[in-house]
Amino acid sequence: MYIFISSTYLPLTGGKERFLSSLLFRIAKKGFPLALFTPRLKRNLPLAEKNVNFLLRRLRYLPIRGIGSCLFIFNLLAVLFSLRKQFGVICLCSPKYEIPTVAFFCRLLGKKTFVRFSGSRPLKGMLAAAKTRFVPFISSSIKKIDYFIVLTDKMKDYLVAEQVPEEKIKIIPNGVDTDFFKPLEDEKKEEKKFLIGLAKKRVLLYCGRLVREKGVTDLLAAFTRLSPGFGAKLLLCGRGELEKELADYAAANGLDEDVRFMGEDSNVVELMQIADIFISPSYAEGVSNAVLEAMSCALPCIVTQASSGVVTDRQSGIVIPAGDINALSKAVNELLGNTALAGSLGKAARETAREKYNIDKIADAYIEQCEAVLKWRKQG
Repeated sequence: MYIFISSTYLPLTGGKERFLSSLLFRIAKKGFPLALFTPRLKRNLPLAEKNVNFLLRRLRYLPIRGIGSCLFIFNLLAVLFSLRKQFGVICLCSPKYEIPTVAFFCRLLGKKTFVRFSGSRPLKGMLAAAKTRFVPFISSSIKKIDYFIVLTDKMKDYLVAEQVPEEKIKIIPNGVDTDFFKPLEDEKKEEKKFLIGLAKKRVLLYCGRLVREKGVTDLLAAFTRLSPGFGAKLLLCGRGELEKELADYAAANGLDEDVRFMGEDSNVVELMQIADIFISPSYAEGVSNAVLEAMSCALPCIVTQASSGVVTDRQSGIVIPAGDINALSKAVNELLGNTALAGSLGKAARETAREKYNIDKIADAYIEQCEAVLKWRKQG
């Protein structure tokens, strides 16, 4: 059995949670038993359930700084010990504080450990701690990790620079369910726009946390510079510390009618299916799940160089420098004014998503890596 551990999971609706759900569903569908352990972040969620085709266990957690993480780790170790004869490999999906303890514990149990990083600077928090305190424990725990899974060559280079052996690093990007995230026919798209009051409007979409590093303040500033004749509307899907600041900025600039805050519980696939352009102005990114989902929906994407490994400039989208508001507004105006270009970029984006980031291919890569480490092949 494979065990995955994640610090967050559905019903949280971020890109990471959507990707992990699709990945685990595909691995289990291919006949490999697995379980997911995650903190119970909301008390109304069940502690255990059979989630479609894999076991989902939510472990007890308290929303108290420090205490909550310790309680989760304690419960996690107890469960892992009880299942020690049933699993052979464990994959930690970016849970910063659990990594050293779980890696050390799994080595005691004789189990193989993977750590999957989705951030642009993997190990950042642990390495900082290792240089200041708990040095022997953290350093030895990092060495006990069998493999590190990262999303890009840049992330791999960062780990190598931090003295992680190159042979321990495997690049497996995020993936997207291209059968679920797919474009609508034009007639159906316009019908859905009409139902939410956006008939005949050009829709720009951002999906992600409303925090400074994601460049959302740049996006709003660029939106004020668009040609008014396009009648564009901007949908911001997500929540974060900048939500009030962004709302105040929109109101101060007379954009109340043109900027909509959709919250984090919105149906992301439906928003992408009615959008005309997707924008990701992030300052730091691994492989953005939201960008992959937008590409799969055949949206032309405007991204910064932080996502340039996914989007090829002028082939499957437009790539601009991070923080360049003029370049961002120019790119949006260009796509709004050239529907043929927007259509061709969107079509190429869809093909890229299907060929390189299809979730079935990504699931196969995880299975292959697990089997290679275990030297075990599923029979029949």
